Amino acid sequence: MSEELKLAKENRRLGEVAWEAGSIIQLEFEDGRLGEAAARFGVMQERMNLDLAAVDLLVAVGEL
Repeated sequence: MSEELKLAKENRRLGEVAWEAGSIIQLEFEDGRLGEAAARFGVMQERMNLDLAAVDLLVAVGEL
C-alpha cells in the first residue's frame, strides 16, 4: 500500500473521530473521505500504468 494511501486512511480515521466528537463540520469530514477515495484512485491508476508498461515492453521485444 502506498504511503499516500496510508496517510489518507489515517486522515479519514481522524476525521471520523473528530466528527463523532462534534469538533468538525460535515464538509471537513467529507473532505477526508474524498481524500482517501482520491488516494485509492491514484493507486489503481499507477497499477494500470505498470500493467500498460509491461504490455509495451512485451510488444517491444516481440513477445506479444
